Amino acid sequence: MILFMEKLNSADQFNREDYDRFFKGKISEKTARNDIAKLLKGNWIEKSGEGPATKYIRTLKDLPDFTG
Repeated sequence: MILFMEKLNSADQFNREDYDRFFKGKISEKTARNDIAKLLKGNWIEKSGEGPATKYIRTLKDLPDFTG
């Protein structure tokens, strides 16, 4: 999830299919949806639209530093 987010600039948009493609089919649709839900909850992305037109927009919030 962090690898994907590091590739985005602030205000970049993506949809769930873009997220799936980034991981080259190595994650399930359920995992993608759960990851996106976590990103929304953490305010690292914002949701725009509904249904098939749903897009997610990268916010200005810094990603957590997992390197210590």
